[in-house]
Amino acid sequence: MLSRGLATDSFLFPSVVRACAGLQSSQSAQQVHAISFSSGFALDSFVQSSLVHMYIKCDRIGDARKVFDRVPERDVIIYSALISGYSRSWCVDEAMRLLDEMRDLGFVPNVVLWNGMIAGFSQSKLYASTVGVFQKMHSQGFEPDGSSISSVLPAIGELEDLDIGVQIHGHVIKRGLKSDKCVVSALVDMYGKCACTLDMSRVVGEMDELDVGACNALVTGLARNGLVDNALEVFRQFKGQGVELNTVSWTSISASCSQNGKDMEALELFREMQIEGVEPNSMTISCLLPACGNIAEGSPLFRFQKGDA
Repeated sequence: MLSRGLATDSFLFPSVVRACAGLQSSQSAQQVHAISFSSGFALDSFVQSSLVHMYIKCDRIGDARKVFDRVPERDVIIYSALISGYSRSWCVDEAMRLLDEMRDLGFVPNVVLWNGMIAGFSQSKLYASTVGVFQKMHSQGFEPDGSSISSVLPAIGELEDLDIGVQIHGHVIKRGLKSDKCVVSALVDMYGKCACTLDMSRVVGEMDELDVGACNALVTGLARNGLVDNALEVFRQFKGQGVELNTVSWTSISASCSQNGKDMEALELFREMQIEGVEPNSMTISCLLPACGNIAEGSPLFRFQKGDA
C-alpha cells in the first residue's frame, strides 16, 4: 500500500499494528513504529495504545513502557495492557506500582485488568504473587469470574495451599461455575497437587458431561500421587465411555507407566494410540525412551553382549 503511494490513516494504522503484534516480530514492530512517526500518527491515542500492545506481544516491555510514558492522556485500556505485560515479565513491583498509580488518578481497575495480572503472575511462576493479587481483587470488591479462578488455581496447587483451594471451590459452587470446563479442570489439578485424590475424583464425578481436560487432570493427578494402576484404570474407563482422548491424554498415561516401571504397558499404550489415529508429539516419544531402554536392557541379547564385553 505504502509502496504505491497510498496513505494510511489513524483508523487503519492501529489494525496494522495489531497485525504486526500477531506476528510477534520485533523487527516488524520497530518498522511499524518508525512509520507511525513518519506518517504523523505517533501521537494519536489509538495508535499509541496499539503500539503498547504490540511491543508487549513482542516481549519488548521496555519499548512498551517508553511509548506509554509519551502518552499524554492515559486510560484504563492502556494501563491494563502495560500492567498485564509487567505481570508476564516477572516485574511484580512495577505492575503493582502502576496499579496504585492508576487508582490514584481515579481509574477503577476492571475484572479484565485483575485477570491479566493473575494470569501473568501465574505464567511467570510467581505463585505467591498470583494468590496475593487474587485476594486483593476479592478484598476490594471485585467478583472473580471463571478466568480469575482457572488462573489462580494452578498457583494454589503449586503452593499446596489446600485451605485457600477449598475456599475457592466453595466460591465456584456458590457462583454456579461448576459447568465451566476450565474451572473444573483447574480444580482437579489443584486437588491432585495437594494430594487429595478423593476430592479429585469427586469433582470429576459431579460433572454433568465428561471433559477431556478434567479427565487428563484426574489421570495425571492419580499418577503423581503414586496411584498408577488407578490412573490406568480410569484412563481405560474414559476411553470406554467415548471421551475423545487427545495427545496429552495418551502421553500423560504413557509417561506415568514409563516412570513407574510399567514399561510394557507404556509401549502397548503407544501402539494403541497409533491405532486410534492420535498423532504423537516430541513429548510422547521422549517419555517412552526410558521404557524402551529398560526393555532392551532386560533382553537376553543385551545381557549376552554386556557380559561378553
